[in-house]
Amino acid sequence: MGSEVSYQDWLRFYGQIRTSYNNMDNPSLLYDGGTAIHQLFAEFSLIDDENQSLSARVGRQEFLSNVWQMANDDPLPVRSRWNAVSANYNLNNVSFDVYLAEGFEPTCDRNFTDKANGNKSGALFASWNTSLGRVRTYYTSNKVKARRPQPADIQVLGISASRPAMDGFGYMVDGIYQMGKDDSRDVSAYMGFANIHYGWQRNMHWQFGAVMHYASGSDADSKKQNTFNPLWGGDPLGYALDGAYGNTMQFGSYAQMGYRPGQFITAGFLSTWRANTDDALYSIGQYQMFGADSDERYAYTNLYLFFDNNITSNLLLKTQLYYAFDSKYTEEVLSQRGMKSRNIASLKFTGIYNF
Repeated sequence: MGSEVSYQDWLRFYGQIRTSYNNMDNPSLLYDGGTAIHQLFAEFSLIDDENQSLSARVGRQEFLSNVWQMANDDPLPVRSRWNAVSANYNLNNVSFDVYLAEGFEPTCDRNFTDKANGNKSGALFASWNTSLGRVRTYYTSNKVKARRPQPADIQVLGISASRPAMDGFGYMVDGIYQMGKDDSRDVSAYMGFANIHYGWQRNMHWQFGAVMHYASGSDADSKKQNTFNPLWGGDPLGYALDGAYGNTMQFGSYAQMGYRPGQFITAGFLSTWRANTDDALYSIGQYQMFGADSDERYAYTNLYLFFDNNITSNLLLKTQLYYAFDSKYTEEVLSQRGMKSRNIASLKFTGIYNF
């Protein structure tokens, strides 16, 4: 629940209270159990003319994968909130975002007991238009726990470029380099992602594309932990979220048909291998798929079929079907669950209504 009040056109106060309970009884582990102040900030519009704009926020703010949100209208699930100072500056077609923030430790004992954990975070983002598409660069510095007793001190450099195309060739490429320390270990690593596609617009919209991804892994005799870790670096720009694994190579292709405005069918596949058999293979949730003692290189190939239907401007219905072929990985995973079949199939329905 949120509300705001504005003074003229240069000052806005925004507040949001969030309640998190399971069955209206036991506190949830999502940030704070019970009721807590999720956001409470003042926003100042300092410059606003035809060529440039400058705005700043002070107070508790919500961040989505290290990207701060100006509009407070993101339909995605709630994200982390921070005590922060942030600013946005636009000059012609160049945009800069910056923030300095302190995080919170989740508590589940009573209402309004959240306390800052002392972990600092800061970031600088820049983006601009070129003849080849939109370019975005960023630098982030974060102290994160990542399921460890001591927080890891991680810095991330990233760059991406994209030019989506409804008619003709389009692309998006993404590169991330992470560095820093985790329990005195050097955790420098890197990740690259690319999506190249061709589309054309006739009576229906068609698009064909290929997806490639690589995330580094560590050698057995290395004194460094060179496995790219998506919990540390993540992908603030969102391009590699479907492929952000540690120690992974991936390749896939897809075809998409838009048969009505806002209604698409997408079909494709994605194959996954280990980039280095000396290192374990990790999922985006940091679950181990193969241990470092395994010589298996191939993990699995996943087929998918998506139906996206914008029924109205407010209502979106999504259907997602997945099928993974039999492999050593699926055999081990399903046998641990007591299942005889080594083929994985799943069906997911999603409905989103924006009020």
